[in-house]
Amino acid sequence: MKIFTGTIRGIPVFLAMGFLSGCGGNGTDNLPVDPQGNLSKPVLASLPAGPVFANPAGKALLSRVAPERMWSDSGPPEGRSIETALANGEVWRKLDRRHRFAGIVLAGDAGNARGLLDHLRRRRDWHPVHIDHATCILVRGPGKATLPDVEKIAAAFSDAPATRRAVALARAAGNALAWDPGADISALIAKIRELDPGLPDGLALEATVLAGKEKWPGALEKSDAALARSPEHPAALFVKAQALFALRRFRDASAPAQILIRLAPDNAQYLLLQAKIAHEQHDSALEIAALEKIIGQAEAVGLSVTFYRVFLGQAYSASGEPDKARIQFEKARGAGDATPGQKDFIDRALERLVPAAAVPQPK
Repeated sequence: MKIFTGTIRGIPVFLAMGFLSGCGGNGTDNLPVDPQGNLSKPVLASLPAGPVFANPAGKALLSRVAPERMWSDSGPPEGRSIETALANGEVWRKLDRRHRFAGIVLAGDAGNARGLLDHLRRRRDWHPVHIDHATCILVRGPGKATLPDVEKIAAAFSDAPATRRAVALARAAGNALAWDPGADISALIAKIRELDPGLPDGLALEATVLAGKEKWPGALEKSDAALARSPEHPAALFVKAQALFALRRFRDASAPAQILIRLAPDNAQYLLLQAKIAHEQHDSALEIAALEKIIGQAEAVGLSVTFYRVFLGQAYSASGEPDKARIQFEKARGAGDATPGQKDFIDRALERLVPAAAVPQPK
């Protein structure tokens, strides 16, 4: 599910969204995250022998329920290697070749491992065998992803108020979307609506699904409903900003985008959304700042930045800085992953650039 398809000066932009960053926006951050692994323990026990890769929260879970599955890395500082592997699937592959993982455990918000999950989904050589509100467990090999079990998750919180059960289901739905943005979460949404029809997390999920179908007025309506109950719900703000952008209400879109940046100034998805909106509002300075930050973050974990350098080159060109634009275009042109279409676009952009010395200066 691609939440929005747009263009910045002729280059397609695909911006997929995570959901779980919005959970807790209704004061539900203290929801238990299955610290004893009651739902995931049987799945962990069924994994083949060998070490299990895990994010920091997953390692904490393993230390309690399956310490024999823990792994350690003798390379760079372990925390740094895990962080980079979660963002960059190619880095994770190097760890996998060294350790030959029997499984992957992502505890908490699986959306924080979007880089790794996107990589594994494209390669189709790993798949989830368990997804709930607190964990996403994957095994090696192709296969159909297992969606969250609505009744099991609800039963795990049977003694909790209906709202807390609904929040747990919303988090499970978010983890399912983290793996597959097109996952069918209709059963989860139906149960959430039954338990608490006004839950912001549930309304934000409905907005996300509608946005994925490019039903922008409906997505806007549902996101507004969520925000009426939780004004700074990130997932709802994100859908609202994209819906307004798609409806070409760029000035209105900038307000929720600014709140998102305030809440998470380093979030690459939010920064790209800000850059898109700034471009439409002809705010080259803001567009450039957002793109430069994205590029710096991506380079730090070894991700390709060719896509963003093309945008940045265009932004510099529009701001009357052709020399800086040329640097970005040439870096993008020389990248090993530049596509033929990108190279052709860059060549034409370079031909149109006017040297800075030739630009008339105001008297």
